[in-house]
Amino acid sequence: MGTILEEHRRSVQESVASLVAFADRDNSPGWRPIGGRGRYSNDPPMAELEKSRDFAFDLWLRNPLAYSIVEIMVSFVCGSGIVYQTNNRTQAIIDKFWKHPSNDLDLTMEMKVRALSLYGELCLPAFVSAGGDVTLGFVSSKQIHSILPDATNPAIQDKVVLRPKSSTVGDVDKPDTLQIIRVDTNPTSSTYGKLVGDCFYFSINRTPDVTRGISDLFSIADWLSVHDQVLFDRAERVAAMNTWFRDVEIQGASADEIKKFMSDERNTPSRSQREFVHNERIKANMLSPNLNASDAVDDAAMIKDHILAGSGFPDTWFASQSARSRSASAEMSEPTYRRIGSRQKYWREALSSMIRFAIEQYMSKLTIKSRGLDTSFKLNMPNISKRDIQRAGGVFGYIADFMEKAQTNDWLTKDEIRGVTKSLLAELGFEAGEAIVA
Repeated sequence: MGTILEEHRRSVQESVASLVAFADRDNSPGWRPIGGRGRYSNDPPMAELEKSRDFAFDLWLRNPLAYSIVEIMVSFVCGSGIVYQTNNRTQAIIDKFWKHPSNDLDLTMEMKVRALSLYGELCLPAFVSAGGDVTLGFVSSKQIHSILPDATNPAIQDKVVLRPKSSTVGDVDKPDTLQIIRVDTNPTSSTYGKLVGDCFYFSINRTPDVTRGISDLFSIADWLSVHDQVLFDRAERVAAMNTWFRDVEIQGASADEIKKFMSDERNTPSRSQREFVHNERIKANMLSPNLNASDAVDDAAMIKDHILAGSGFPDTWFASQSARSRSASAEMSEPTYRRIGSRQKYWREALSSMIRFAIEQYMSKLTIKSRGLDTSFKLNMPNISKRDIQRAGGVFGYIADFMEKAQTNDWLTKDEIRGVTKSLLAELGFEAGEAIVA
């Protein structure tokens, strides 16, 4: 009884806290009610989002196909590791942030990318010490009540509203609100042009009028469950087909005599054995529907293809036996590499913002004479496919010969040649990105 009352109390507190937190909110353009589809929002219902995140985690934990879909994305984004390049002084600052025991990004990188894929969002509070050291925390999606957009631009995520924490009946706390870290655009501010705020918030699979990120498994979750059920039903049928019965007929036996025989029978049936004991007046025939085994295989394959199409992965990556798929595997993989490359680029920008914030916080604690230090850096993400290197090796020689001839004959200027080369390298999976200035 106490548990039920406690759950009701928390539910009421959260509802009242939401009203308390936003009762003083004005009606300026861009504002929308929390938990509803306001004029400027296409957010799914809050209850549906929360349920989908729990469901996504459960699928990742128990469903092999869901696990592989998430882990393949994580493995490609993180690869064998992310490397940063900079000068020695800035290298020491980044190392301090990267390798801090509370951050340990080499160890926790995959967990962060996995959480982003599973829940569609990642909230990392940033704590700054007196010496300028930055450590990252973690806020579970279960703790997030809502995301508030900027008052003047609904496409910009401005604040993270946490669920209230109350321990006394009738005591309703105003929910904590964290300012999302972003560039200060106020020209009169002392931190103008710098990153300011309380936490990093990253979200995927959304449009500008959606405030919360959506899981990679959201659109395929139901089909993953259906596929699981089809395979489970098939496994039960195979188990039933492997079961054999021992038919014992006792002439003239009564019901009590049959029960006595069964209780006196010392031979314990094996796991795949069943017994049917009866007299001559009872007959049993085991009938099985004439189901074509290939139908079940085709049905499971059809559902699997539907899932993989929704996730953006080719079936050749998931043990497909189709000769057609194997012959077209290279072409089928290209859209997947593009999708993974897009996620990798997003994570590079997210990671760059964390590093930039750490550098700025450290530099703010230094003396004025030390603030002229070059703090630019560059992140090198792992290659998505080894085939990129093979392709580059095969065509780069031809590209170099053409560029040399183009420059000799004044077909292209040096700047044009540099631009064409960068474009071609990008198509092959190599990005000659600019250094990020902190």
